[in-house]
Amino acid sequence: MVERIVTLTRSNDIRLEDLPDFLMASPEKLCDRHLIDIMEEAASFEDMIKDMEIRLLTLALEKASGNKSEAARILKMKRETLRDKVEKYRIFEPSQTIKIKP
Repeated sequence: MVERIVTLTRSNDIRLEDLPDFLMASPEKLCDRHLIDIMEEAASFEDMIKDMEIRLLTLALEKASGNKSEAARILKMKRETLRDKVEKYRIFEPSQTIKIKP
């Protein structure tokens, strides 16, 4: 993307107006765009909620480096609730993934 911007820019300086619109969008607009994508992909409201819950759980676990107590704190829920949801959705932590050597 940077190469494209440099190529398309007519001056030696890159200005805000040279950047794509999506880079200039507020975090709220980016979140709204993501929610619209989820709505279009999901079959039902329940599926949308499930998808969002899985994404939030996964992000919290990644941010906490797999530490469930820390992930629960990030999500402001009990550790037991997080554990139950992780089991329900079969979310695997990075340490549980199998790495295949080439």
